[in-house]
Amino acid sequence: MLGYRGYREWNSVGFRRLETPSREVHVILSFGPRIRANGEEVESFVAAPHTRHAVVESGGEQHCVEIRLTPLGAYLVLGVPLDELADRTLPFEDVWGDGELVERLHDAPSWGARFDLLDAVLAARIAAGRPLRPEVEAAWHRATAAGGLQRRRGHIRPRRCARRRLASTA
Repeated sequence: MLGYRGYREWNSVGFRRLETPSREVHVILSFGPRIRANGEEVESFVAAPHTRHAVVESGGEQHCVEIRLTPLGAYLVLGVPLDELADRTLPFEDVWGDGELVERLHDAPSWGARFDLLDAVLAARIAAGRPLRPEVEAAWHRATAAGGLQRRRGHIRPRRCARRRLASTA
């Protein structure tokens, strides 16, 4: 987990911004109006690592919690292999299973109470989830130590680990 933050932004004319490609998984838990990402209306959503930029637009207000995850952290928290998420933006409920967390966070009396709730829920999800396969964790650490995935065959992938297995499981 890289961290999370709560924020509220607004202006009278709305905004349009370019989001650059990222290796992070962003989970947006929205308490306010929908926004548009690449022309599609979204509310609470999971944005996995993308290879292309995204154009994000708002009518002027956004109120939410943003959770920033590494791909391994996303697997531990969301329980979904990254190959099912990559280059996609999906409704939060489709990935998480329901929207109850968003409602509970919205109803919390303060940002401190929201973060306490989020700490407890995320810790419980990680504890209840499947652990990472050792070869996946090792490959991730080699890739990040090398500054990113290398295209050379066999450099990142552990020996005796099929590429398909590494990509589709964690």
